[in-house]
Formats: sequence, C-alpha cells, structure tokens
Amino acid sequence: MIKKLGILFLGILVFCISPAFAADINVKLYCPNSVNAGSALYLTKVVIYNNDWESGVTLNRYAAGIVGNYNNVLNAGRVYGPYAKTMTSRTILPESSVTITNLPIVSPVSTDLKGKMALVVVEFINGAGQSIGGDTCLVNVQ
Repeated sequence: MIKKLGILFLGILVFCISPAFAADINVKLYCPNSVNAGSALYLTKVVIYNNDWESGVTLNRYAAGIVGNYNNVLNAGRVYGPYAKTMTSRTILPESSVTITNLPIVSPVSTDLKGKMALVVVEFINGAGQSIGGDTCLVNVQ
C-alpha cells in the first residue's frame, strides 16, 4: 500500500514539475494593418527572445488561429483554429533573439469576418508538446 502511494506521489510530483523545465521564450507578433477576406493571412514579423541563459531553443512547430465576431452580436463569435503548423527549424541561442517574417496563419481568412477586427493567436510548442510561449495581435479584415 505504501509503495503504491509512493509511486502515485512521485508521478504527481514529476507531472507538476515537468513544465518548469520547459524552455521559456518571449514572443512579439506584428500583424499587418489589414487582410482581405478570402485571402491568406501572414504575420508581418515575429520576434522571439530566448530567456534561458543555459540552453538554446529549437522552434519547428506552432499552433495558429484567428478569432472574430460576425453579425455584430457578442454571442456570434467564430474561432478558426488552432491549426497545427510546422516551419523551417530555427535554433535560438541562449539570451538571444530571432526574427521571422511572413509566418502563415490561416488560408483563407473567412468571409464571415469581413469588416471586422480579428484576433490572431500564435503559440509555439516544443518537441515534448509543451507550450513555450506565444502572443496575440489584431488585424482588420476587409
């Protein structure tokens, strides 16, 4: 009985502590001023800073989506995503940054969002499937 409780306790402890060992990055998204409904949305620029002073971070996966309101009613929100995306692998050295241009988000942007402001969401994911950082920005859908 004590052995089973010990194993259970150890499992819970490892589960709770493991996210603390995930890399921590600061992400800043730069959305274009506007995007046409029915066309692809690419972020103008993404700046990622690695806060870890000991090890580098390799980025090759992210989740992206767009959220907006249609029909001018609060309960008429639409969520497009999150879409699992891959990108060219980039390694960010300790305490340094990288800039990514033209990061794809959705293709096409829904015509339901035409004439509205939409929220773009990007979250980067490490090889273990843990979220390591993300950001949001706004884009005007025309």
